[in-house]
Amino acid sequence: MDVGWEDDRVAVLKAIETGAYFGKLRSDLLVTLYNQKQVWSRLGYEGSAAGKGGHLHRGPDDVDWLSNV
Repeated sequence: MDVGWEDDRVAVLKAIETGAYFGKLRSDLLVTLYNQKQVWSRLGYEGSAAGKGGHLHRGPDDVDWLSNV
């Protein structure tokens, strides 16, 4: 496995990650993913909190997938 090639790709992405094009691409990708209920569980997103009583009793401490990251 040639790790150098991956390192080169990562370097290119890091060089453009603060640019407007990369920001637009990232933003559009996030909106596209979060608009698809089929992928919500894979992202750790449970949907709107309003329909579940709001955030009062549903805080960030109930996100169990963070321990796997």
